[in-house]
Amino acid sequence: MVLRVGLLLCIEPFIHPKLKVIYLIKKKRMIDFYRFTINVLLYSIIFLALIAFPVWQMLGRLSFWSIFYGSLVGVFNILVAYFFNQQALEKSNNKMMKILLAGMGFRLAIITAVTIFVVKLTNLRIAEFLIALLLYYFFLQWFEIRFLQKNILASGNHK
Repeated sequence: MVLRVGLLLCIEPFIHPKLKVIYLIKKKRMIDFYRFTINVLLYSIIFLALIAFPVWQMLGRLSFWSIFYGSLVGVFNILVAYFFNQQALEKSNNKMMKILLAGMGFRLAIITAVTIFVVKLTNLRIAEFLIALLLYYFFLQWFEIRFLQKNILASGNHK
């Protein structure tokens, strides 16, 4: 990654102006994705830090790990949602809706597969896992609505 960035900085003055605009847009998207990922991880760490000790003391170690893995699946869900939403915003209204719905279906399939895996093949406590997953789902909805609202309003009239 560092080598790639260094190489791009060396050749940036020689890039055609149209390609430079595309490069800058992609660079901004990556910075936005990193910022979004850091925010999600920061909120997740705060959430886990607040509940870690009480859950560990009252419910035990297995409950904590169930909540932790439910949170990891939730974070993965949030990051996949960001990817699909980012792709959808670049398209017309009709394509945007198709991409958003496809993203929801893909995320639902992944969450269902992971939940079945946890229920059938692990010793994690299902109730705690599902509660953490549900909390992260609502957390995702908050982030997703804010993201879509901010980007759609920023672009004015959507295509």
